[in-house]
Amino acid sequence: MLVTALLSGCGAMMITHDIAATMKIADRIAVFCAGTTVEVAPIENFRNNGGDLRNPYTRALWMALPEWLTDIES
Repeated sequence: MLVTALLSGCGAMMITHDIAATMKIADRIAVFCAGTTVEVAPIENFRNNGGDLRNPYTRALWMALPEWLTDIES
């Protein structure tokens, strides 16, 4: 049912700590710190080795991932 809704143009929000899973299905990722949005970035920013991430907290989260997770292409 979720896939059908998404294919028809509806949006969905996924709340998770699993960046790798999010990268497989999202087109944008919002990063929160202490209840505040610190960055909303297109998924491409995460796929480019995190080099396009602007917020220091977001970059720190990215750098904390195991190396094999940061190589996800799809």
